Amino acid sequence: RNGDLPLSKARRTCVGACVGSYIPYETGHPVEGQPNLGKVLELTLNNGFDPRTQTQIGPKTGDPESFGDFEELYAAFEKQLQFTEEVLRRAAWISNMLNADFLPCTWRSILTKGCIETGTETWKGGANYYTVAQISVGSVDAGNGLMAIKHLVYDKKKLTMAELKEALAANFEGKYERIRKMCYEEAPKYGNDIDEVDYLVRRVNDSILRAFNNVDGGGTYISKNMKVSLDQYTKSIHNLFGLLTGALPTGKKAGVALTDGSLSAMPGTDTKGATALVMSATKGNDAVKWCATHMNMKLPPNQLDTRQGRDGVLQLVRTLFENDGYHIQFNVLDTEMLRDAQKHPEKYRDLVVRVAGFSAFFTQLHVGVQNEIIERTLQRI
Repeated sequence: RNGDLPLSKARRTCVGACVGSYIPYETGHPVEGQPNLGKVLELTLNNGFDPRTQTQIGPKTGDPESFGDFEELYAAFEKQLQFTEEVLRRAAWISNMLNADFLPCTWRSILTKGCIETGTETWKGGANYYTVAQISVGSVDAGNGLMAIKHLVYDKKKLTMAELKEALAANFEGKYERIRKMCYEEAPKYGNDIDEVDYLVRRVNDSILRAFNNVDGGGTYISKNMKVSLDQYTKSIHNLFGLLTGALPTGKKAGVALTDGSLSAMPGTDTKGATALVMSATKGNDAVKWCATHMNMKLPPNQLDTRQGRDGVLQLVRTLFENDGYHIQFNVLDTEMLRDAQKHPEKYRDLVVRVAGFSAFFTQLHVGVQNEIIERTLQRI
């Protein structure tokens, strides 16, 4: 991935934890927080001010109403993102050093090459290689939101920035429902094989990597002689982050979950079919630069009833990986059954769903996560 990994070791890479890539017995896995890209966009639109907590959280990057074009807006977004990465890095230093001193991974270090040879624990840089669990959440939400602003405010001029900000502040309620529909339905959305928005999502993901590496220590801060790659998946924190984030230009209302995974589509917006969604995923991120990406898709149970249906799924997976994709996973579920499980959980105690890089009993999930899984587009191949 970084150009300095021997091919023999690259060929031994395996998937570990949720969806990450690891070289067996040689990889350390420190933690560095989880940036909320939906919140980063919200701060950008409010000059660093958080409407939810009424606090100046981020730097003052300018009133978007004064920006002359989309590039000024994106520059402000990158400044908010850079600030976020700097805060995460400071917290990560404290967290990882405390882990090393008070919660050392002694058993893991014994099994990790490099640690025994140097007498250094994994938290302190003993492993030969590192992947950092900075699980960035909401890059699709940020990309879709930026695309909506570009399309509706700057390109088509159907809205002013002031009108959009008023609608967001009102959570799209009342007379602002019209603007929510414009944001949700008219603006191009990731997941439909539309180059402009797919590559804007990729631009957001590239900005995350650049911001991470611009912070003091860059990608070598755990072990000075090693580089690291970043993970990108959500577990179920996209629901929590949605609760902490207000309305967004995607059409999302305050409190609604962000998009799951890192390359899944915003629920209900991938309307051009499964192949279009897969092709968007091949453009939305450069999998070679990341330790992991994460993509969910929902299929109906009868998709697997016939040989033709099963072959269709196989070809879809091949299409993704032949175009440099990294990960895809499926829930084969009936949407109405999920809704019934919400109403009658006692009848569905053994119903298991795929959330992120893990499976869970559906009835034990937070209702926000349940709703997000239900709202995912049911694709047919």
